[in-house]
This record gives sequence, C-alpha cells and structure tokens, in this order.
Amino acid sequence: MGKDTKSDRRPNAPSSSARAAVVLASKAGGFVLGGLAGATASSPGFGFGDPTACFLTNSGPTSASSSAAGSRYASGDVTLPLQVDGEIAQCFRHLSKKDSTTKIKALQNLRALLPSRSTTDLLAALSPWVYVYSRLILDSSRVVRQDTAATLATVLQLLGKAVAPQLKSLMGPWWLAMHDTYPDAADASRAAFAAMFPEPRRQLDVVLYCRNELVLYLMDQLAATPQQLGDPRKDSAEELEDRHERVQAGCMAALAALVDRLATPAAGGRQPAAAESAGAAVASAGTSAAPAAAGSASATERAAVAAGREELLASISDVICRPGFWKDTAGAKSTAIRRASYGLAGCVALRAPELLSGCLAESAVCVLGALGEKEAANHGAMWEAVLAYGKCCLGRCWARGRRCWRRCWEACGRACGTRRVAAGPPSPPVWQPTGSA
Repeated sequence: MGKDTKSDRRPNAPSSSARAAVVLASKAGGFVLGGLAGATASSPGFGFGDPTACFLTNSGPTSASSSAAGSRYASGDVTLPLQVDGEIAQCFRHLSKKDSTTKIKALQNLRALLPSRSTTDLLAALSPWVYVYSRLILDSSRVVRQDTAATLATVLQLLGKAVAPQLKSLMGPWWLAMHDTYPDAADASRAAFAAMFPEPRRQLDVVLYCRNELVLYLMDQLAATPQQLGDPRKDSAEELEDRHERVQAGCMAALAALVDRLATPAAGGRQPAAAESAGAAVASAGTSAAPAAAGSASATERAAVAAGREELLASISDVICRPGFWKDTAGAKSTAIRRASYGLAGCVALRAPELLSGCLAESAVCVLGALGEKEAANHGAMWEAVLAYGKCCLGRCWARGRRCWRRCWEACGRACGTRRVAAGPPSPPVWQPTGSA
C-alpha cells in the first residue's frame, strides 16, 4: 500500500552525499572548505569526500584575504601535502570559523595535540599551517593573534630546522606579527623568533635569506584595501577599517625595524655563521693554508652579507619612495597610521638617510608638515621625526622645508608663551640646524 522506505544501498556502500562529494572533487576545478582553497583530483584528501582532494595555497581564493595582498609570498601553484592527522585537520577547519571563541579553542587544542604527533604528521601539516597562520595574524581578535603566536612557537619548537623549506613563506607574516599594534601579541611573536634564532648574527642571516619574500609581503599589505584584507561578506565596515589601520601601522613599524637592524653593524664584528664554521673546519685540519683559506671564506661571507644588506635597503627605499607614500601615511585620518609614519620617517632619517634621496620633495612637505599634528599621543613621535629629518635632510631641501618653519615657530610660541594652547604640540628638544640650513 504505502511507499517502500527500505534503502537500496548496501551497508558498506557509500551514501549518496559521499558519492556526490567524490563527483564534485573529480569534475570541478576546485572546491572550498573552511577558507583554505581549491582542490584537484590528484592529491590526498582533507577529511571528507574522495581521498584524492588536496588544497592549494593560491588556487581559487575564497575571499580577498587570500588574494595577492595576502598571498604574494607564495608564487606558483604550490600543492600542499595534506595527508595529515584527522584531528589536526579538524582544528584547521575550526580555525576558518568567524567566531573568535571557536578559533581560540581550536588553537588551544592544536597546541595540546601537536606534541603527541609524529614528525611525519607535523611536516605534512606545516604547509597548511603557514597558510592559516598568514590569515590569523590579521584577525580582529587580539587574543586570537596572541594565541596564534603561541601556536607558532610550539610548531617551531617541535620541528626546529625542519621548518626551513617553509621559512620564506612564513617570514613575511611572522615579521608583521612581530610588530603587531597589540603589545602582547607582538611580544609573543618576537619571543618565538628569538627562541628559534637566538643569536643576532643568525637573525640577520635569516632576514637576508628571506629578503625578497619579506619586502614583497609588506609591499602587498601596504597596497591592500580594507576589502582585500578581509571578507566584506562576513566582516563589518568597522572591522575592515580597523584591520586595515592595524596592518598599515604594523607594516611601517616592520619596515622601520628592518632599517634599524640593517643599519647596525654585526655585534662585535662577528663573522657570519657560515664563515665561522668554515674557519673552524680549516683550522682543525692543521695545514699551512688554514689562515689564507679562513680569510678567504670570511671575506666572501662578509661580501655576501653586505650585498644582501644593500639589496634589502634598496628595496625598502623603493617602498617608501613610491609616489604618494608619505602623503597617504603622514596625512592619514588614522592616528595610529600617522604615528607609525612618524616613527618610520625618524628611523630612516636617523639610521639610513640615503634611502630618502629619491623622495625628498614629497617627504619634506609631509614630514615637516606634521608640525600641525593635533593628537597629543602622536607628539613624541612627531618631534622625533621632524628633528631627525631636519638634521640630516633639511639642508638638501631647504626651499621646501622653509615653509614649515612658520608652524614650528607657532608651536614653540604656544609651548613657551604665556598663553597655553592645549591643542598644540609640546616644545621640542633643543636643536641647532647645521650646514646650509
């Protein structure tokens, strides 16, 4: 009488939904799970459907956060080996959720889970973790960003030198995370960096090794719009704007840190690590050619380090001398962006003023024009930038800097006169112009 409700499927046969997933994975150009990326039919699976599905870091991005602004460091179609433990895969899936509590819980579970897994499982999960990490450091939640740094420290502690193949992809997001506007998150990232590379000489070697990917990543983040750094379908306008301001300020702080590190000679005149090991090996041989060989290796390493420094500084100069850079940053509406711009200008003028040679016209007007800054929290960074810039560069751009002295005179008058003006910046330290100025 009634409809037969018995299933025609054998107990060990896949369900219709599973068969549909297999067909989708085999015929479609790619699918999306948890914001990780597309799939092909020739790679291992990720928790459901045909075991021939694998995610790519840059195929079929699901949102603008994985566009060129966030994934420029990953060049080409890199297939990620996702033959990972099921529980690790589940944590990655939860890390793609919108809810911050879910992400925090997933990060905690991941940190507790990783020590119990084999090195093979950890290496298989390393590539997708680097991709997930590059997204999480931009998260709106400060706690998520701090926990992300703690999880990275756990990964580095467990894998050690095995992280080397992914170091170039990791360094850009990692360097930005070390200059997060949230101090606790930045400190956690710096601690992970110091634990992985405890010697300053080794830290410099790593920065120079990853210099191209590092600068490209920071350039992409600086050029990104609020919509490219987030997902307009999920994030509110306030979240998009807050993330954009935070990333802009962090990138400028990251560039300033690079300039400061590169402009500082190696501590104690130490040789690079490779030169030290080469010298030790030659000395142990006890041959008469040992001094000459060690000296040759040392000279070669020093030349390589010097060339790397110059190349990276030239790349930074290209970034800060891009047309409109100082106008956009020093004249931004955001207090945090302006403050970071002043910090970058002061650092470059003090440590490597030659980097400004290609943009003296624009930088003079914008940096010296910052004397009109009304935000009290920015006055310290503003005066440091103005004084450092004036001391090193004003003689070469006096015609443009002269127009800014009216503001400087007014600022000093407000600070030193009998009539106090709350909106004006405090008086600067004593400074005497030199040279043609």
